[in-house]
Amino acid sequence: MAAVRGVEPGRLMAGLDWANLAGRPVDGFERVRVIGAGKAGIPMARAAEDALGERVAEGVVVVPHGYGATPPTGLAPPDTIEVVEAGHPLPDAQGVEAARRCLALAEGCGPNELLLVLISGGGSALWPAFEGGIPLEDAQAAFGLILRSGATIHEFN
Repeated sequence: MAAVRGVEPGRLMAGLDWANLAGRPVDGFERVRVIGAGKAGIPMARAAEDALGERVAEGVVVVPHGYGATPPTGLAPPDTIEVVEAGHPLPDAQGVEAARRCLALAEGCGPNELLLVLISGGGSALWPAFEGGIPLEDAQAAFGLILRSGATIHEFN
């Protein structure tokens, strides 16, 4: 249990040099935007808000369906960063919309804004913004075939 607690996302992120992200003082940015996807999205977003406070202007983090209603025990959900639920391990329409929103936030960053990107396990299904406009139904079929094939997570990724 000590090993598991030692790699908890919030605990790991607490050790970051938050004052100097991106090679310069965070105070030098006009604002911070946060996007993220993965099963550890809520604790990562909470850690970012706890460390950066009011510097976080907005954000969206995508977690699997059901995770938003049940954050890890004793952990408050983020205040400023919106939590959106989407499909995992199969991508769904909510994930497509969430990925679109995250890309828009990233593309809207100005030259004096910091974009913090938080990614953990599950991001490939939760952020289905496929190259070349692959239809969601085709991606779902491909994900399903790979899942049923017995491929390892490394092979899947």
